[in-house]
Amino acid sequence: MKPFSLFNNRAYLTDSSTRNDSIDEEALGKILKHSGIEGPISRTHLIYEGGDYDTFEIKLENGTCWRIKVSFDSKTPVLKREATVLKNSS
Repeated sequence: MKPFSLFNNRAYLTDSSTRNDSIDEEALGKILKHSGIEGPISRTHLIYEGGDYDTFEIKLENGTCWRIKVSFDSKTPVLKREATVLKNSS
């Protein structure tokens, strides 16, 4: 058996240089602003790209750093569970 056959239809490569960072930065800036966090973004970094959600790290020019998980599916089990824990702990 060839080693690469283990990943047949299970692994995909994408060219990350084709990501449009300006769109990511604009969208993430709007999410931060909606959350009451404002300030110019100095850097965004995609940390995790999953099937249900993506995780970004956002560094603002004032030195603060935020991580945000974004999903287009409001029923994502992982994020629902994390949101419940965060709501109950505050």
